[in-house]
Amino acid sequence: MFAAANQTHFSLHIDGLEHDFQVLAFNGTEAISHAYAIDLELVSERPSLDLERLLHKPAFLQLDDAGRGLHGLIYRAAQGESGKRLTRYQVTLRPQLAYLDHRINQRMFQHKTVPQIIALVLEEHGILANAYQFQLGAQYPQREYCVQYDESNLHFIQRLCEEEGIHYHFRHRADGHLLVFGDDQTVFPKLAPVSFQHDAGLVADTPMIKGFALRLETRTSSVTRRDYDFKKPLIQLEGEAVSHAEPDLEDYDYPGRFLDRARGKHLATRALERHRSDFRQAEGRSDQPLLASGHFLALASHPNAAWNDLWLLLAVHHQGRQPQVLEEVITSDIDAKYDGFQQGYRNTFTATPWDAPYRPPLRHPKPRVLGDQRAVVSGPAGEEIYCDEYGRIKVQFFWDREGQADDKSSVWLRVASGWAGQGIAGLQLPRVGMEVLVSFLEGDPDQPLVTGCLYHGVNMPHYKLPDLKTLATIKSKEYKGSRGNELRIDDTTGEISIALRSDHGASALNLGYLTHPRPSGGAPRGEGFELRTDRHGAVRAAGGLLITTEPRPNEARHHKDLPETAERLATASEQQDSLAELAKQMQAQEPGDQDEVAKRLHEQHQGILGSGPGDLSKNEFAEFTQPHLVLASPAGIALTTPGPNHITSGSHLALSSTGHTSLSIGKRLLASASQGMRLFVQSLGWKVVSASGDIDMRALKDSINLLAKLDITANADRIILKAKTELVVQGGGSATTYNASGITHVTSGNYTAHAAQFAHIGAASMAGTFPEPPKPGKGALELFNLYANAKGIKAGDYEVTDALGKVFKGSLDGQGFNAVSGAAPGPAWVKFGDDTNAPWTPSSYVGVINWPLQLPDAPSMPTLVEYLADSVPLAADGEGGLFAKAKQLTSSGMSLLKSGQDALQSTQQVQGALANRPSLPALPEFKALSPSAVTDLLPGELIS
Repeated sequence: MFAAANQTHFSLHIDGLEHDFQVLAFNGTEAISHAYAIDLELVSERPSLDLERLLHKPAFLQLDDAGRGLHGLIYRAAQGESGKRLTRYQVTLRPQLAYLDHRINQRMFQHKTVPQIIALVLEEHGILANAYQFQLGAQYPQREYCVQYDESNLHFIQRLCEEEGIHYHFRHRADGHLLVFGDDQTVFPKLAPVSFQHDAGLVADTPMIKGFALRLETRTSSVTRRDYDFKKPLIQLEGEAVSHAEPDLEDYDYPGRFLDRARGKHLATRALERHRSDFRQAEGRSDQPLLASGHFLALASHPNAAWNDLWLLLAVHHQGRQPQVLEEVITSDIDAKYDGFQQGYRNTFTATPWDAPYRPPLRHPKPRVLGDQRAVVSGPAGEEIYCDEYGRIKVQFFWDREGQADDKSSVWLRVASGWAGQGIAGLQLPRVGMEVLVSFLEGDPDQPLVTGCLYHGVNMPHYKLPDLKTLATIKSKEYKGSRGNELRIDDTTGEISIALRSDHGASALNLGYLTHPRPSGGAPRGEGFELRTDRHGAVRAAGGLLITTEPRPNEARHHKDLPETAERLATASEQQDSLAELAKQMQAQEPGDQDEVAKRLHEQHQGILGSGPGDLSKNEFAEFTQPHLVLASPAGIALTTPGPNHITSGSHLALSSTGHTSLSIGKRLLASASQGMRLFVQSLGWKVVSASGDIDMRALKDSINLLAKLDITANADRIILKAKTELVVQGGGSATTYNASGITHVTSGNYTAHAAQFAHIGAASMAGTFPEPPKPGKGALELFNLYANAKGIKAGDYEVTDALGKVFKGSLDGQGFNAVSGAAPGPAWVKFGDDTNAPWTPSSYVGVINWPLQLPDAPSMPTLVEYLADSVPLAADGEGGLFAKAKQLTSSGMSLLKSGQDALQSTQQVQGALANRPSLPALPEFKALSPSAVTDLLPGELIS
């Protein structure tokens, strides 16, 4: 029980309100990071005060004549019992901050620091800049996304302070109270020293500390925090703080809510300070009204000299009574509240050493989102697909009253996918306006994640349900257009199908039971597959392509299986070989011609069929060791077009049929052969019939030879035989010769002539007309042998065989060019020799040059410069681009230069080495290359 040191007079001042209140008693607690509450018992001679006029009025409870006291707003007012003259009233004083506990909100803050967020919330409640202060030592990072979720504004502010290790306290004066935020000990004011005097029940002349006790309690000794940043997934983010106190008691938590190690270290340190701030804690009591939480108490005169130091007052519980204001007895007394305390002022307090950093305890946990939420994808006006490089999107939550459904409605949200990885993708970005399902990692409202999309009354399913419930689809829409793409799976009983469609060119692959669109009735269109487009189409297979109608029920064999086709090709090849052999025997073909064709056919057959069973363990089969295109059908192959049909072969063309081969030609049959034409008929003869028009056979350079074992018969209205120099007719050993000298008949038998008349008229002659045959021309062929980057392969060999078999050989010039004259017109075969450049030379390699370059071992100056010139990409981008890359050469080979003279050879020699490259003079940057510019090509280590 406290004894009053002197007579204390408490009074209450209410701004803007006349009253006759007298303070009977008060009781309340103020503490750091706590919105205090002071309950007052008042008496008044007015039994019918308007309580509503009292609410929210600023009031000051004065505790002593020096003007010290507690300020607040009248938060609660009540009227009690009335006596003959006095009526009791009760009011509660609280700071303006306490009002924030009655506004509950759901909203988000983006790219703001915690102090900025707190200031915004305070000023929304009229707590302006002159009523609060931030006295912070640390720099606080912007929070990319911070959500106030289903919590009061006061809870939100206190939670943010606790997460960051920021505390607050109040400073009172008669005209108001100041809210002060801080993050270290320097923010707390120091009170005047107060002496300790043991409470012996005596009345002291001045307020004293009458009780002071200290306790130590086991606390956590180390803190570790870990987190994860999806942008840097391989980096382990961890922060640690250690106090070296015994025993080792660690607080480990994940996620730590940080994205860099420095921030993790900072948060871990703040957490450790919070754990250990009350490791030493004092409790005391006094009658000193000067004591206030958030201030340093300077304890003096304590027997334990070590305690005579500064102590941070964490909390102060105030009590005061002045029963002398009562002039009558009112039945509802208040003795029970004050534990026998009769009169005066007293307090109790808790405190910690000044050098123990104070951090507020975690009394206001972050709300958890229970389950998923719905939202709508948002973006800039007019945008249909809005995302960043990670495929993240923005959304407008239905609970968000401040968002404008635009590109600022939320932070970027990651989108969950069923398949995501390096080179692995299953990407379907939700589009603006779609309703999505949002999950929250560990229920944290600051970590939303889009996990799916939802249909609603506007965005209905694409196909009418439940009518078309057997259809499954993935359908997209053209960006800022009306067309789309679709993968549609139809599981209709007995009519299953799958379709891959694009509205561009009405392109589609339809498999299974083919129908017209189900929404339009789904009339049958066939069975099997259809690949169609209104635009261009291409089928490419680098390893070979088999197009066949040979049946393989239920995919019984591997997909390249073609024994029937291979058998038909083998039979055709054997037929080619046998007829060719007969043709050679009959001298219809020269030896070697058909052998070359047979060899190529055999190679082709082996390239199609392969050899052996393949390696089944690797899913490798023997067929198509070369990339052939094979068309096969057991019924037939029909090719038709109203336009031209062109078949070409760069080697040989072989046609085989076991039956007839029929050619039906609407106009002319035009056949041209560069090196001869050979036709062989084994039996039944050869007929050439012209229903109208001449049959014209010409040998423009050599002879026409006719050979028949039996007869040669010519039937015509007229038969004219012409010979420019001589005509010889032989038969059975007799002959007649016609030439310019005359006609000579030779026979070993009789010469018989029959004529109605036989006349000798005189000498005469008949000159025949013989058209001059056209002379074959001489063609010219230009050769270019280039790398893929269009640079010439200098000094390479070539060999050209023209249409008549003549061979031309030579070498290309420094630009990979030459011209061949005198070749026969027509097709020619060209063969280039191997590249003569050294294979290590970078100019022989077409690709991306990796910088910095690795230099050859022990280079001399000319070799080094030539290597440099070969290595730099020859693009005319000016000196800046070329030299900038050249300067990045590593100095790995520089230390191998044993002599400084080698590095200091004249720049003219260097320039000459560069100029000798044939392709360089054509580039603008090398036309006027000064010696200093050449020197710039070399690393500084070399030329210094």
